[in-house]
Amino acid sequence: MVANAAYGPRQMTGKSQPEPACEELDEHKQAVLEQAVEKLLRFGEVVGVTPEEMIQMLDSGLTIGELLNYMAQRKPSCSKCSRTMDH
Repeated sequence: MVANAAYGPRQMTGKSQPEPACEELDEHKQAVLEQAVEKLLRFGEVVGVTPEEMIQMLDSGLTIGELLNYMAQRKPSCSKCSRTMDH
């Protein structure tokens, strides 16, 4: 999953697509955003939350902060994964 530079934070409009952002991201900001998304996906994998579930939660109105809190409260799905979280 890679973030699309044409879209900013999701706005609840009742439409299936988020509203376009006011400005395009520069290369550095795009790279930072992609790294953040990759880390979020890896964290979700460790705690057993799929990308589809994350999207569904965000689409239902959960904020990124609330999603992170929810994921932080979940236990890793395997003992090998819990060791990964410590590093």
